[in-house]
Amino acid sequence: MSIFVAALLAVAQLALAAPTAAPAAKPTVVVVADLEEADAPCPCGDIIRLVRGVAAKGIPVREVPPGGDRELIARHHVKEMPTVLVLDASGTALTRYEGESKATTDALRAYLERLVGGPFAIPAAKPSAPVEYPKGADVQIVVKDGSDVPDLAR
Repeated sequence: MSIFVAALLAVAQLALAAPTAAPAAKPTVVVVADLEEADAPCPCGDIIRLVRGVAAKGIPVREVPPGGDRELIARHHVKEMPTVLVLDASGTALTRYEGESKATTDALRAYLERLVGGPFAIPAAKPSAPVEYPKGADVQIVVKDGSDVPDLAR
């Protein structure tokens, strides 16, 4: 066997014996929020359900209620709820989303879709039960523009 062929075989054997790099760890998505709102048809509930949706795609998720993991809340300066943190394996924040505005929810959804490689299913909000008032109760309804609507139930 020529020296060239022997050297080529030696290099091939080394390449096969070399350890392969471990796959990069998936980031952890942490949501700090009032988790009782998870099923509510409200912006906070939408964000919690978005985060739960990526859990179904294999992304590690951690839910922290207010006053929960005080060390995490202090380390990442969480001042607003909901706050979504995306942490690497060492616990360093890669990105964060604060509040429940439509812009925040849209940006979070776009980021999470990139993280999982495309759109994903989001658990639906549970419909809220109708509110029943005692007969004869004086009920006042205020609509978004601030005007009063007369109680038509009387």
